[in-house]
Amino acid sequence: MKVYHAMEWESLIEGGVKVSARQQRKALEKAGVPYSTTRDGDADVLHLNFPGPVSLANLLAAKARGRKVVVHCHSIGENIEGTYRFSRALAPAIEWYFTRVYASADRVVAVNEFMADRLAAHGVTENVTVVSNGIDGEALDGWESRTYADAPDDSSDPVVVNLAQVYEIKGVSDFVAVGERLPGTDFFWFGPQHDYLMPRGTKRTLASAPATVRFPGFVDDKRDAFGFGDVFFFPTHRDNQPLSILEAAYCGKAIVTRDIPAFDGWLEHGVNCLKGDSVDEFVRHVETLRDDPDLREELGENAQAMAAAHTLDVVGEELRTVYEDVLDE
Repeated sequence: MKVYHAMEWESLIEGGVKVSARQQRKALEKAGVPYSTTRDGDADVLHLNFPGPVSLANLLAAKARGRKVVVHCHSIGENIEGTYRFSRALAPAIEWYFTRVYASADRVVAVNEFMADRLAAHGVTENVTVVSNGIDGEALDGWESRTYADAPDDSSDPVVVNLAQVYEIKGVSDFVAVGERLPGTDFFWFGPQHDYLMPRGTKRTLASAPATVRFPGFVDDKRDAFGFGDVFFFPTHRDNQPLSILEAAYCGKAIVTRDIPAFDGWLEHGVNCLKGDSVDEFVRHVETLRDDPDLREELGENAQAMAAAHTLDVVGEELRTVYEDVLDE
């Protein structure tokens, strides 16, 4: 068995989809599954991670040769709304296109049950398998001894952090609003910003943020962020299975996030995180964790236990099973 593992526009795309695809490859190596990242006519399975136009052409060519096609579903297309300029206008067309690519595959890999439900709501009900995003523990090990090199000298302890691209849909406004309500606490949102594509409202939010709420951009080594931060606050409005939350859990961080359907079943309020639906609730949760180190430790330990089911060893074996199943069909 050999897999052509493709990630379209890999050199251009940023964010969780790209990281997930690269970590899938590490998972395949751990599971002993041979793969290629370039077009390979001898591959038995084509595994696509981003359903762009080149991926569609590869899908059709693979089908014509009788090869099996697996498509990873990171998004149904809905999550693009609220990211870049014009994203609201483009979202319906992208959603329509993504759905048809998924329907053409021999197997769709959904990153969690929520995404499988969204696929079903769009008519993709057969040949769907749930395989979680994988946590690269080797890349995170040693986070305890790391810290953010450009931390201010007067930075308070504990510190609130987030890792995500700077989109309104990820909760930027609420992140800033909570920081405004807690002026004695430092907030750091690590992640790239694309000013030329950023909506005006998001730019105004960043410009009005208090001095204690910082957006320093991309951090070269995410261990620096996890070693620096004490509370991981990700108030995303719409998501599926953010890798940064899984990584924060692996590092034993106390997590505060929004109560959305995508997090049901693996993030449990009061067990391995605290969930909220408003700025008032987020303020209370962050205050509680800031002032209660025992609760931070308890939630962090439970988050680590949850993360154990999402390691690359587990994901590699599950992907191997997916490939074997489609080849047996």
